[in-house]
Amino acid sequence: MGFQVLIQGYVDNKLAESGTDATTIKLTNHNLQTGDMIVNRTLRFTNNNDPCSRIITRVDANTFTIPLAITDQAEGNQIRLFKFIDKTEFIKQGSLEVSDRMDRRNDCRFKMIVEEDAQLPNCGQNVKVLYDNQLIFGGAIKQINKRRISGGNSLKLTADVIVEGYNHIPSRRTIMANWSSPIYSKDIIKSIIDNYLVEEGITYTYSEFGNGYLWDEYPADVPSNAISIAQILKDMVDASGYKCYIDNNRKLHFKQEDTVVNAPFGLVTGEAYMYAYRVREIELEENQINYRNKVFFRGGADDFGDKIVTWGENLQAIKDCQDVEGGSGVYGCIVEDSEVDNTVEKTAGSTTTTTNINITNHGLSNGDMIVNTSRNNAKRLVTVVDNNNFTVSAITDQAPGDTIVYYPDANKLVRNNIKRYGLVTPKEISFETQSMDFRAGQKLKVQLTEFGMTAPEYFLVEEVRFVHVSGDVAKSIIKATSRAESDFSTQYSENAYDAYASFVGGGGGGGTVINKAGVNVAVSPTPPTSPQQNDLWLNTTVGVIDKTASGTLTALEADSIVQLFNAITITLPTPTSDLKYRTFTFKSRDTNTKTIVGPIDNVASYTLAGNNKALNVYCDGLGWYIWGVVT
Repeated sequence: MGFQVLIQGYVDNKLAESGTDATTIKLTNHNLQTGDMIVNRTLRFTNNNDPCSRIITRVDANTFTIPLAITDQAEGNQIRLFKFIDKTEFIKQGSLEVSDRMDRRNDCRFKMIVEEDAQLPNCGQNVKVLYDNQLIFGGAIKQINKRRISGGNSLKLTADVIVEGYNHIPSRRTIMANWSSPIYSKDIIKSIIDNYLVEEGITYTYSEFGNGYLWDEYPADVPSNAISIAQILKDMVDASGYKCYIDNNRKLHFKQEDTVVNAPFGLVTGEAYMYAYRVREIELEENQINYRNKVFFRGGADDFGDKIVTWGENLQAIKDCQDVEGGSGVYGCIVEDSEVDNTVEKTAGSTTTTTNINITNHGLSNGDMIVNTSRNNAKRLVTVVDNNNFTVSAITDQAPGDTIVYYPDANKLVRNNIKRYGLVTPKEISFETQSMDFRAGQKLKVQLTEFGMTAPEYFLVEEVRFVHVSGDVAKSIIKATSRAESDFSTQYSENAYDAYASFVGGGGGGGTVINKAGVNVAVSPTPPTSPQQNDLWLNTTVGVIDKTASGTLTALEADSIVQLFNAITITLPTPTSDLKYRTFTFKSRDTNTKTIVGPIDNVASYTLAGNNKALNVYCDGLGWYIWGVVT
C-alpha cells in the first residue's frame, strides 16, 4: 500500500444532541475516528480561559468521549469537527521524506500539486504519515511555500510543505507556574498535561512515569513565575537525568530509558538479508566527540551548605584507551547544574569496616560516590554487594557509627553520562536499505569483518529517514551510534543542536538568553537574582532619569543622565567595587540650586546653581570624582 499522507481539517459544525454532558458528546453520524479533534465553539474561552479543544475517542457512529471535561457542556452547544483526510493523491511522486529521530526533532517534507488554493492545507494543521497502514509520523505544518505554475491554458499550484513533530508543542505554550512545596518532576509534568497540554491533544500514562528529581520548589528565580512549558520539561529532564518526549500519537513519555527493542535485522557480513533488503552505502565513523570515561559533577549547595562535587568513571574504558594511546587514557568532562542539591545522610552500620560500609537499603549503584564526613571527608566510588552493603577503597579508621553522605541525583546524572558516552569506543554507522521496519530507538547488532569487527558490536538507531523514491519504491537511511550491550542506553547522543540550545536556550525568564552553560546573560530592567561569578546583565532601564524631590540614587541608576528639578538634594550611592568606573551626569533644568552629596573629590558635596548647569562624576570603587563640569 505504501505511503499515505493525511491532513486534519475542519469538516463540519453541528449542535450537540440529547445525552451530551461534560465528557460525552452525542452527534448523529459524526463520522469521526479516535484521534480526530473537536472544539466546543459555544463555550470556548468562557470558563477559566479553556479553549475547549479536545482529541476524541470514538464510541460509536453517534457518540464519542473527550479526555478532559468541558464545564457546562450540554445539548445545543456548537461543536466544530476536525477530521484527518487522505491527501495522498496530491503528493508529488518522490517528494516525500520523513525523519524519525531519538532526539524527537522529527520532521516531514513533501510537495503538493493542486488546481486551486482551497485544496492546500494551512500552517498549524495536523499531519499523519502512514506506511502500509502503520503510523510513522505525526506533527503539525510549520511552513508552506506556494508557487504558481502555468503552461498553455492550464494553471496549477505547487506547495512545498514542512511539518514538525509534536515535540514542538510545549515551546509555544507559556504558563504561570508555581510549586512551592516538595514535589517530584513526574507530578509537575502530570499537572502541566492535565491543565494545559490536554488542550493540544497530549495524553500520558502516569504509571509509566519515573519519579524524577524531587524539587523543594519550582521554578526559582523566575520573574512572576512566567515560563514556557518547553523550559519546564527541559529542567525536569536536566535535573532527573531522564528523557521526555511526545510521540507520533501525541503521548508524552517521561522516563530514564525506553524498553529496548531489537532492529528488524543486524548488519553481519555474508548474511542473506543484507542482499534481500538491498543494504548499501555502509559507512563507519570513529570519533572522540562526546566521549567521556570520567565525569565530574558540580551542583548546588548540599544540606550542610557545601557545594556538591562528585564524580564517576569507567576504569576499564580508561585502561582500554591507555592500551591503545599511551598516556593516561582519561577523557574527562564537567557537568554542572546548580538546581541539583539532594543530599542523603546515613550512619554506618554494625558490620562496617575500612573497606565495607553497612547501610540498610542504601539505594546506591556501582560507581556512585560517597563521602565519609567522619574521616576527613574521604570520598570513594562504591561497588555494591547487596541492598545493605557496598565496598570502597580503604578509608583509614572507618568504623560503625561514621556519618556517610551521598547525592542520589548527582550520582544518577554522572552514571547516565558514562552510560551514554563512556562504555564503548564512540562509533557512528550509517547505511541505506529498502526495509521500512527500522525505527529510532532500536538496538542494532553489527559485525562487519571488513571493518575489523570480529565480534558483535551494538548500536542505538538514532535516526531513520524514510524516502519515497517513486511508485511503490521507498528506502530508509539509518544512522546509529555505538552502545554497550550489557548496559544498553536508549538516551540519544547530544549533537550540535543541543550545544546551541544549551547556550541560547535557558528560559529563566526576564530575558535570560544563556543559561546553565557556565555563563548567564540576562536582558532586563532589573538585575537577575542569585547571579554567579562572570554572569552578565544587560540593563534595559531608560538612561535619562528625572528627579523632582530629594533622595538617594541607587547602583541600578548608574550610567544615567539625571535631570534635576526644584531646590533638591541628591545623594550618591555608597562607593563599592561593583560601581567601579560607573558614572552619573547631573543636569539642572531650572534656576533653583541643587546639592549633590558625595563626598566628591573628598569634598562633602557639590552645588549646581542656575539653569543648564551640569556635573559629571565617576566612581573608582572607593570614592566619587569629578570628570567634567558645565558652568
